[in-house]
Amino acid sequence: MDSSRSRPAGRHLVVLLDDEPRILASLARLLRNDPLELLATEAPDEALEWIRTRGVSLVIADYRMPAMDGIRFLESVREITPSVIRFMITGYPGESLVLKCLERGLLEVIPKPWDNDQLRGMILDRLREVDSRKHPHPLSNREASPASP
Repeated sequence: MDSSRSRPAGRHLVVLLDDEPRILASLARLLRNDPLELLATEAPDEALEWIRTRGVSLVIADYRMPAMDGIRFLESVREITPSVIRFMITGYPGESLVLKCLERGLLEVIPKPWDNDQLRGMILDRLREVDSRKHPHPLSNREASPASP
């Protein structure tokens, strides 16, 4: 899924990180029809390199991975590029994990198995928020004018 070609304007780059190839494939299938460029890997170091060098908009990472857990990985992402949207997926969504993530500024914790429509909607909504901050609607900065009779 790695693509070294340049991204068309308006397409967001999304990095998928999980130590299970079937999870990566499932996430890629979920997002394949959206105007996104997807990079998927099982290696946290490779994902961090992409984040350092490629203008990534959003990252989805698993919590339990052998090389580095998802919290440490996403904290590293935040240190490299604080504006990157960070999602963590986990098969262990206990209350203590969710609280730990929130305390550390991780924005979204998604339990496995996830609801495809809900996860896709969350991803696209967050990316739309990024777009609207970059290109605000022309009327959003003006006061509403009184209606004419």
